[in-house]
Amino acid sequence: MILEFSENWSIPALLLGWLIAVAIRLATGSATVATISAAGLVAPLAADMSTSHAALLVLAIGAGSLFFSHVNDAGF
Repeated sequence: MILEFSENWSIPALLLGWLIAVAIRLATGSATVATISAAGLVAPLAADMSTSHAALLVLAIGAGSLFFSHVNDAGF
């Protein structure tokens, strides 16, 4: 489903991974849950990527999971 959504809307995989991680982070408040869930959701997109692009996708998901981090958060 994520693969079809990405192709139909022409959203780059890096941006989609970041947006999913941000959405889950804002919904749950947990960076760990956001990272693991976003990685699982965009895994079909990473299967067709080169190694360097997959590494950039990992960094995009990690950056998205730290979005809206408060001062008392461990990610801050």
